[in-house]
Amino acid sequence: MLTVWTSTLVRAIATSQYIPKRKLHLRVLDEIDAGTCTGMTYDEIAEKMPEEYAARAADKLVRESLRVFLFALCLIFSNSEIPLPAR
Repeated sequence: MLTVWTSTLVRAIATSQYIPKRKLHLRVLDEIDAGTCTGMTYDEIAEKMPEEYAARAADKLVRESLRVFLFALCLIFSNSEIPLPAR
């Protein structure tokens, strides 16, 4: 059975209502809180907050690896089907 995964954001859940399949709302799919940089483009961060931009760029691999790890844990403990890629 197909399961549609969405974040827990209201807009994602609202969009998914038009797909007549089972839904699984996962917090791990929510956006990363960008703190003071919320709503800014990378160019704006680089211009207005160069130190923050450099720190984020240097730490991106660590942050993304943690996000992938948390996503995997969510799958393991969600008791849901894990979709396999088509061959």
